[in-house]
Amino acid sequence: MKKFKKLILAAAVVILAIVGVSTPASAALGSTAVKMDSSFAYGGTAYIHTSQDGSNIYSTYEAAYDSYVYVKLSVQVYESGTWRTVETKSGYARKAWGENQKFNATFYNYSTAGTRTFRIRASIYDWYDTSYLMQTAYSATWTR
Repeated sequence: MKKFKKLILAAAVVILAIVGVSTPASAALGSTAVKMDSSFAYGGTAYIHTSQDGSNIYSTYEAAYDSYVYVKLSVQVYESGTWRTVETKSGYARKAWGENQKFNATFYNYSTAGTRTFRIRASIYDWYDTSYLMQTAYSATWTR
């Protein structure tokens, strides 16, 4: 009976070690508040939400109240002293009168095997004139 208990205990330790090692780091993932500048008539605060799983990065842009925007979310990686854009996705976001249309982007197949530093860049454009860049904001950085 003692050998059986030792075997069960050893199996539990191995399972916990495997689960603990395979969980990706998620430091600095979450929400970043973005104070809207003078380009926005009503000011306010927008948010960049970030999360990840084993192979993907997820980002959401939540517009400030009473704003209608076209947004480009870009995954950036820090390499050789500079930020490099890897991938960009774009869409519309708005928040007014009980409406809260967020823009969600999924960036697929990003390895967790390295120690690269990432962030999300949000380029915020006018809803009606998508060539008019109103503000640029960044999420917090994290290592993946």
